[in-house]
Amino acid sequence: MNLLVLASDVPHRRHGLGGVTAVNIVLYELLTGLLSCGAKLSLQIIFNKWRTVNALSPEETEELKNLESLGVRVLPAIYPHDYLNGRQVPGMVERVGKLARFLSGMVRVSDVYPVTRVRDEMAARLPQISPDAILTIWSPEGVAATYGLKGVTKVAYHGDIEFGPAEARMSNCVLSNTRTKPPLSIMSHRAISLDVSSNKRLAEVFRAIPKVSHPRSRHALAK
Repeated sequence: MNLLVLASDVPHRRHGLGGVTAVNIVLYELLTGLLSCGAKLSLQIIFNKWRTVNALSPEETEELKNLESLGVRVLPAIYPHDYLNGRQVPGMVERVGKLARFLSGMVRVSDVYPVTRVRDEMAARLPQISPDAILTIWSPEGVAATYGLKGVTKVAYHGDIEFGPAEARMSNCVLSNTRTKPPLSIMSHRAISLDVSSNKRLAEVFRAIPKVSHPRSRHALAK
């Protein structure tokens, strides 16, 4: 399967570097897991608006070169200045215009999700890759950048797919140190989960995603 993977973070092999979190580590493990399943991967990183540096650090460059050595095609990264009109903080005219559109009910998608401004660029890159599916991993920016694109299967993976621990904590005062009942959102989460059984291609993508276990994320729950 040929996948275009969208992420907002650079995958990392190890902790111990500034700014590296579980997201970076799990993202790397997911990519290598998909490679081991025979997937062909292209990686598009779309940094979120909080990134202040519009260039890769030496450590990030090293990690991406490592992925390329494993067979991942790494596409040129997209930075905030690519979709924020060249400035991190909008000017007065832009802010007034945005407020006027909100008040008049004529708000644009790009007012809320400015990353949609690179949708045309993403559409132009698709023919070069011809992916069977676009897999977005922990990236609201990836979802926004591909908003409205037709003709390709899109899957957004945001983790936290195991609801058992959360339900146990919310329902057991010993585990969660609270006596409140589980909120409706927790109880109904399973009912609104994405059913991929009717889509063979989506099901293949999800089956290919390995279950990553990290010592820092393990929970010991009393039965």
